[in-house]
Amino acid sequence: MKQPFFLVLALAFTLTQCKYADISQPYSLETKQAEQKAIQVLDEAVRMQGFVVLENQPLYTYTATDDWPGFTGKIASLWPESKIRFNAKYHFNTFDGKLLFLDGKSEGTEVGLQSWTYYEQVKGENSPKKIDPEKANKKHVFGLAAFQYFNELPYRLRQAPILRYYGEKEIKGSKYDLVFATWGSEKANKEHDQYLLYISQETHLLEYAVFTIRENANFISRKFYGSIAYHNYQKVKGMQVAMEQSVFLNDGVLTTESLDDYLHRINIEDFRIGGFEESELYPFTDVAKQMDSK
Repeated sequence: MKQPFFLVLALAFTLTQCKYADISQPYSLETKQAEQKAIQVLDEAVRMQGFVVLENQPLYTYTATDDWPGFTGKIASLWPESKIRFNAKYHFNTFDGKLLFLDGKSEGTEVGLQSWTYYEQVKGENSPKKIDPEKANKKHVFGLAAFQYFNELPYRLRQAPILRYYGEKEIKGSKYDLVFATWGSEKANKEHDQYLLYISQETHLLEYAVFTIRENANFISRKFYGSIAYHNYQKVKGMQVAMEQSVFLNDGVLTTESLDDYLHRINIEDFRIGGFEESELYPFTDVAKQMDSK
């Protein structure tokens, strides 16, 4: 994504002046009806994407490349390199997972989360080491949790206490049902993120999402919002997986003609259910499981 330097400076200045981003919208249905319709649409998306597969076998792994091009990408990247290949392993519907960097200066290093305990294992070391929370790499902590959460987004958001149907909209010639999800209050609050899902009326799969970024450690995006396009869906053992995920600033995925002008893009080479022992994600016996709890 080509971003002129002055745009980055303007963005940084704007973020220091603005309030928290608010992506909530007015809706025409009564509140209860809007909630019921949202649940109906989201339940169908969860069913069509095949999350029941991960309910029965909660371990999954994939190899991917995360590309953050240009000057903005170098600033915003969550990883040691602006373009990096890694192997990810996760336990579904938790915040337990780890990444193994496969190239660059951090090749062979693993970073992980176990119930929000951050750890690292540098190449050549025999075991992972807990990192003091004050010294933990906050970008890595955010990235580990966010990558998992966005792969599981329809399922995770079905558990949100505030769900609203925002009607339908046509984007790039296709029609979508819009589902809004958040916690605490519909209007923006500093504790909780907001999500607006664009679910295809044809396939019932999530194709776009707009989201706030309250917990991002990066100063550029903490008070901003972003958007993601899920494309190139492929079926893996009955589950639909978006093998390409392109992320934009603001609602860029909805307005840009080309998805190639991204802030960053994750390209998944393969996605496998199971294939490793659960104990790999739980190296510390003294850390209690929190599952989906933050």
